[in-house]
Amino acid sequence: MEVDRLQNTHFLLKHIWKSNFFAPIEQLLDSCINGKGAYVLDIGCGPGTWILEMASEYPDAEFIGIDISPVYPSEVKPPKATFYEYNVLKRLPTIPDNTADYVHMRSMNAAFTEIEWTEVVLPELIRVLKPGGWIELCELDMQFCNPGPSGKRLSDAAIAFFATIDINGLIAAKLSSFLSETHQLRKIKQEERSSPCGKWGGTVGQLVSQSLQVAKDNIDAYIGLKTYLSDFMGVTHEEYDRIIEKSMLKKFGLI
Repeated sequence: MEVDRLQNTHFLLKHIWKSNFFAPIEQLLDSCINGKGAYVLDIGCGPGTWILEMASEYPDAEFIGIDISPVYPSEVKPPKATFYEYNVLKRLPTIPDNTADYVHMRSMNAAFTEIEWTEVVLPELIRVLKPGGWIELCELDMQFCNPGPSGKRLSDAAIAFFATIDINGLIAAKLSSFLSETHQLRKIKQEERSSPCGKWGGTVGQLVSQSLQVAKDNIDAYIGLKTYLSDFMGVTHEEYDRIIEKSMLKKFGLI
């Protein structure tokens, strides 16, 4: 179920950004010098959907996927795609310094505390990056745009709840400053894009709806957090379900 959600998120982000990547690396990915192509590292690769597409499109590049959970393919994959089970918080022991031409990471906003971002994760990404290489981060925040009363109540509660375990639900907006403060990178750029939710939003809106539909039937973050958030908000489980229904399912055309 989680794999289905991650794969749907992949296609959603690809449609929003009109590409699998935003950094100016296409020429790098196409290059091959003395039989050796670019070295690409994907942190938090999940089922490996991004790598499978990229490795098929750029066969000269070498793609390495890292994830804490081995849900990635072990046998059927492009020849230059390799996956490892590692926790980036415990470093990447098989990746030497100055190795990666391009480091890609996304959808990890709820995985790390702010201290882990600044003291472990970003320094580790920089450690493995070659001079002149690129790091690309793509993160969502937990704040709904233009929500109704129930939606605002729900997202505010989620942000406040995660704050109790030192996770910043709005970390995406701070990542560029974190990178700048390392004084090891240059040409830092941040771009934001919002996506519509619902059939009225065309293809993107429908992809978001599909993502929430998968989540509704299985493991949506807000539904999965019902035990915690309902207590945190001081409401019963039934009241919490009604808030979910008002703020998300009806709005997105799922019920």
